[in-house]
Amino acid sequence: MTTSAANCGAAALRERYCVLRTLAITDLNIVSAGIDRASGAPVVIKAALAACHDPIEHRQRCYVLAYEALMLRRLERYGVAAPRLLDTFHHGGQPFLVMSRVAGSTLDTLYRAGRLPPTAAVAAIAAVAATLELLHLCGYVHHDVKPQNIVQPPAGAAVLIDWGSAARIRPYGERSRFLAYTSGFASREQRLCQVLAANDIYALGRTLAALVAEPTPALAAIIRRASGAASQRYTSMRAFRSELAAYAGASLV
Repeated sequence: MTTSAANCGAAALRERYCVLRTLAITDLNIVSAGIDRASGAPVVIKAALAACHDPIEHRQRCYVLAYEALMLRRLERYGVAAPRLLDTFHHGGQPFLVMSRVAGSTLDTLYRAGRLPPTAAVAAIAAVAATLELLHLCGYVHHDVKPQNIVQPPAGAAVLIDWGSAARIRPYGERSRFLAYTSGFASREQRLCQVLAANDIYALGRTLAALVAEPTPALAAIIRRASGAASQRYTSMRAFRSELAAYAGASLV
């Protein structure tokens, strides 16, 4: 089904995309649900909050969207599960990024609605761990893993979204010039601008803790190790995923 221009009204972009409603507003961007009139497919439209004319704004706003578009292209090439980049453009000096919309609800939404039992939370985290394992093998970290950035489709594996903070892994001790993280889900190393695979392990452990209010002793031990000090943490996402899979298998017996 195709949405008409009349239904888009002032929210039509490039005579193709209809902005339907706001999904989120961040420090730099506004994220909206929309429709691609050419295909009738649902899309996500991310826009900088303001036009980018001067160099400082360009760096802070336009560059962030351009980088996320580049990252989405990389993910598709690597075969990493993520939304797919559909389009980028400027409208009135304002940069836009259009990507496929993952059907479903975020784990945060499901948890708050009481529709995410512990077994489902563990399964979703295991699926994200598999995505991150592949991502780390490709040399990158997501760097913003949290319940709000994981979508659970009605059927199939959970999908990690919001790739604007992803970065190339750097040697231990080397620091990035930019600092981006969500309080409560960032390791000490990430807060110190170190870009390590261990940061995603920490964040995924904290995410699991946020979604399972009363973990079993075995699951609590996994959470403690994943979100503990760097010296105690799992040495790789594969190690974390393997232990989580063993726990899930045992809990079903």
